Amino acid sequence: MTPDSLRNAKLMALMAATSFIFCSGMMTGNRQMYWMASLLGVVIGGVYLLVRWLTPRVSVSRQLPAEVWEGEPFDVTLAVSMPTHLALLWYRVRDHLPPVMEAQDASSLILPGQQTKVRYRVIPLRRGEHTVGPVELTISDLLGLFEARRVLPVTDRVLVMPRPVPLPNRVWEGGGRGRAHQVSSRRALKGEGTDWHGTREYTPGDPLRRINWRATARHQSWYVQEFETSHLAPLLIAVELAPRWQRESDGICPDFERAIRHIAWLVMEAPRNGIRVYLRGPGWEGVQVESASMHEVMHALRALARLQPESSPSLTQQLPALVQQYGGQFTLCLFVPPAERRHYESLIQPYLQQGYTLQIYA
Repeated sequence: MTPDSLRNAKLMALMAATSFIFCSGMMTGNRQMYWMASLLGVVIGGVYLLVRWLTPRVSVSRQLPAEVWEGEPFDVTLAVSMPTHLALLWYRVRDHLPPVMEAQDASSLILPGQQTKVRYRVIPLRRGEHTVGPVELTISDLLGLFEARRVLPVTDRVLVMPRPVPLPNRVWEGGGRGRAHQVSSRRALKGEGTDWHGTREYTPGDPLRRINWRATARHQSWYVQEFETSHLAPLLIAVELAPRWQRESDGICPDFERAIRHIAWLVMEAPRNGIRVYLRGPGWEGVQVESASMHEVMHALRALARLQPESSPSLTQQLPALVQQYGGQFTLCLFVPPAERRHYESLIQPYLQQGYTLQIYA
C-alpha cells in the first residue's frame, strides 16, 4: 500500500467513525456522543486548515561551497524556518540535485521547531557548473491524515573543478624549435642540474661529492665536475573543442573528460617546475599561467571546469597559426580524440622535421 492510499484509508475511516458517532448521538439523543463527534470533526477540520496555513509560510535557505573538487564530498546545509513551534506537525525537506551529483540522505524528517538545520553530504561525479535545487517541502500532521507539498525555488550554483590526473612518464626538459629556454622560477633552479658541462678548479663551498679525481690527479690540484641547470620550455596546451569526441548516450564524452583531468594536472604541476603554461583551443580565447601563484592556477582550473567540446572550428584548422605563433619557443601539447590520433600524427610530421616540438595526447 502506498503512503497516499494509506493516508486516504485512515482519513476515510476517521470520517466514517465521526459520522457514525454523530448519527448515533442524534438518533438516541445522547449529547455526549454528539459532542464527541463534533469534537472529532473540529479536530479534522482544524488540522487540515493548519497544514494549509503553514505550508506557504515555511522558508528554506541553503549553504554550500561555491567551488568543489570532482570526486571529493562536500556538505550542504538547509536552514528551515517555521512560523511557530507549537503546531504538532512534521516536515520533510528534499533537495533536488543534478544527475552528476550523488547525495547521501538528501531527504530529512524534521520535528516541530522554529529554526532547524539539516546537513547532508554530496559527492560530485563530474566537473562543470551545476545547479543545486529547488527544495521540495512536505508538511503533514502527526497522524498522517493531511499532507501538503510545496516546491521552493531555492537554487544555488556550484562549480566542480576537474580532478587532476598525472600524465605517465611526463618529461619536463627540452622544447622549442632547436633551442632550450631558461626556467623563469628560482625555485626550479635549486640543485646542481642534470646536464654535465665539464670540469673546473675547486672553489670554497663546492660539495666534495663533485670532485673529479682524474682531473685532480692530472692537474695536481682540486678539480670538480660542473653541471648546467636544466632548461625548460613553456607549454602551449591545445585541446580539440570541436564535437569530434565520442559521446555516450547520457551526453558525456569520457575521453574529453579524461583529457581535461590531465590538462588540470599539467596546469598545477608545470608552474611548480618554473614552466609557463598557455591554454588554447578553437573558438576559445584561452588562459595563461605565468607563475605558480594560486590565483592564476585557480583561474585556469575554473576555465577548464566550464570547457565543453562545442566549437565550430577544429584544432586542425587552428594548428598552423599556433605553430607559427608559439612553435619557436613553446612545447606544443595537443589533446585530441583517440580516433584521430593517427591523423594528427601525420599532420605534425612536417613541423617535427622543421625542428618544432609537438606532442600528441589522445
